Amino acid sequence: MLGNFSFGDYFKKEAIEFAWEFLTGTLKFSSKDLWVSVFEKDDEAADLWHKISKLPKDRIVRMGEKDNFWAMGETGPCGPCSEIYVDRGERFGSKNETIFDGGERFLEIWNLVFMQFERFQDGTMKDLPKPSVDTGMGLERLASVVQGVDSNYLTDGMQSIVQGFAQMIGKKYGTNEADDVALRVLTDHIRAVSFLIADGVQPSNEGRGYVLRRILRRAIRYGKKLDMSKPFFHEGVDFVDKQMGAAYPEIKQNLNAIKKIIFHEEEKFFETLETGLKLLEQKTAGLSKGKKVAGEIAFQLYDTYGFPLDLTEVILREKGLELDHAGFDVELENQRARSKASWKGSGQEAVSEIYKELANKGLASTFTGYTSLEEKTKILGIVIDGKPATSLKAGEAADLVIEKCPFYAEGGGQVGDHGTVESSDAKFSVQDTRKPVSQFYIVQGKLEKGSLKVGDAVTAKVNRDHRMKVRINHTITHVLHATLQEVLGDHIKQAGSLVHADYLRFDFAHYQAINKEELRKIETIVNARIRDNSAVQTHVEDLDKAIAGGAKAFFDDKYSDKVRVLTVGGYSKELCGGTHAEYLGEAGLFKITSESSVASGVRRIVAVTGAKAYDYVIQQENLIDSLAELLKVPEQDLASRVEKLLKERADLQKKLQQQLVSGSSTQDEDFIKTIAGVKAAVGMVTVENVKDLRPISDRYKQKVKSGVVVVGAAVEGKATVIVAVTDDIAEQFGMNKFVDALSKYLGGKGGGKSNFAQVGGPEGAKLSDQALLDLTKQHLEGIQLVG
Repeated sequence: MLGNFSFGDYFKKEAIEFAWEFLTGTLKFSSKDLWVSVFEKDDEAADLWHKISKLPKDRIVRMGEKDNFWAMGETGPCGPCSEIYVDRGERFGSKNETIFDGGERFLEIWNLVFMQFERFQDGTMKDLPKPSVDTGMGLERLASVVQGVDSNYLTDGMQSIVQGFAQMIGKKYGTNEADDVALRVLTDHIRAVSFLIADGVQPSNEGRGYVLRRILRRAIRYGKKLDMSKPFFHEGVDFVDKQMGAAYPEIKQNLNAIKKIIFHEEEKFFETLETGLKLLEQKTAGLSKGKKVAGEIAFQLYDTYGFPLDLTEVILREKGLELDHAGFDVELENQRARSKASWKGSGQEAVSEIYKELANKGLASTFTGYTSLEEKTKILGIVIDGKPATSLKAGEAADLVIEKCPFYAEGGGQVGDHGTVESSDAKFSVQDTRKPVSQFYIVQGKLEKGSLKVGDAVTAKVNRDHRMKVRINHTITHVLHATLQEVLGDHIKQAGSLVHADYLRFDFAHYQAINKEELRKIETIVNARIRDNSAVQTHVEDLDKAIAGGAKAFFDDKYSDKVRVLTVGGYSKELCGGTHAEYLGEAGLFKITSESSVASGVRRIVAVTGAKAYDYVIQQENLIDSLAELLKVPEQDLASRVEKLLKERADLQKKLQQQLVSGSSTQDEDFIKTIAGVKAAVGMVTVENVKDLRPISDRYKQKVKSGVVVVGAAVEGKATVIVAVTDDIAEQFGMNKFVDALSKYLGGKGGGKSNFAQVGGPEGAKLSDQALLDLTKQHLEGIQLVG
């Protein structure tokens, strides 16, 4: 979108002059092709247009409030607007078409909004002290007129992407309308998702992330309509980069990351797309046009198969069907109710109301903990079991509101401070600190001795050791964030954190697991920075100035006009209200203890610093010492010794498998039995890989000649069962029913054909010779193949 703005500077005259000069002077539009609309009561704008453009008055048309009056809402800034149209000629509409008809001939290309009033609740308006201008003109729409093409998608900027997809997929644009629609959707959507991801948005199930995911999944479904059955959409980022990368270097800088993020989304959705489409096809088969599809079907697609609601609506519209929105809303609300019922609340909402009441009575406290760990202060309020109190006895737990509070309240991922609140004869143990309302802080804990009452003078002391550990870990999360961006790419964005005295936890947007080499590099860089011992600097400044100075902020966080800026070395500058180390060297040592996935597209690193990091290293050394002692080898030979043992184990497994496949008369006697008149080879075998079960079942199938084979194995705690039936009894055997029984018993699922099936489940411990024998016997006796 192109535009120009004025905030209390130039107004209607200059805005109209600029617009006319640009269109007729710079772009060489003929004044004979241009029309203008103004608000029906805006005589000033109409007169200015006639004077500046010399347009005939019959081409300066007046329109009502619906078309030519802009408002922010029912109240607030508002004003008339003036729209510029280009007459594209009779190729786009009839000779008699007018600007009022809303057809294709007269195309609006520029809207000038004149914000000159403020509207109040009663509908009255008064002049703004500083009237403003806000104009908007679509780049592609303008290009389509300048280039003389019928559509935005035929402009050079769009066609390069359209043709890129067409060549990739093997279609020719302009030969099939359905294909053309799909190619246009792909073109529009690949631009949108490329810029969203380049700006730091990651696919998720809420907020901006869900908007991105919806766009992606709509595009993937249109790819499916073009016969694409595997990930392809990510390759379109190259087309966007070629067309727009020079103007938007963020695309070029993050090219590989953008492609990988899209690829992983495609990979996941393609797994469920086909099944979901088949389900929708089944549920809508036979419905005549105009019929409503039950909301529960749309909800099943949404909840189980990941279909955004608007995607289901698009598919239904293509079929001439409607969606029962009310039914969908009921299902969604039921799910929310179930989730709410399963959450065990703690009465936090009720407690918050208590603090709002106290705040309304004027209670207020000040945080002094940036510069002080101890304060002479007084008790302003006491809350026991969610109710205001005037005094506190030994043994009672309570929340205290204190006037000057050196305790840091939980926030920004950092845990609350611990410590004590003491008087001459009382000691209150602080176990946590919170800020339930903006006006004051509370310390939570228990009175160990004595008594306290509202108004008492007390001394608040922060637990120094706890604070020091927490603040070091908080500073290191910022260093880790910067290092992750350096190693993995600028697309890395914080998605959450927990800063504890014993460890730090950092969640971030990333599309795949971090490999060992990358983790080692991250550790190495962070530790090098710790050894550099850079000073950690904090200062307070205006929000706008901090952002302009390069400080990073987080979209979802709310900031006041004044913000605290944290700077570490030359590599990390972020807005942060937490407490921090003075020098980075205070961390001593940094060790990553785990890296894992916590949600789709979100990874988590857990790490320790200082003494905890040293303890972790010692634990690892003790483990190595124990293994070396058990295996009777020096530490440096551990890897080769374990490798040798694994090879010996694999050789034994292979030998055992060969014995099982070749069989012996004794083994056959143990395995092959007659159940309900049917020969059945049933039992457990030991294999290293579930793939080894198939040749074993094949051998026993040959042995029984006519009958059934049921062989199972537990590999890495998971159960797998192969069922093979000779062809002569396959039709009567009822494989589906037997597979269902096995699946239910093992807590898993399975499938196959009438003469062969495989069942798997997590309940490996439940699998045994007797269990398989009982299940097989129950099934064979139930179907009565003999007699």
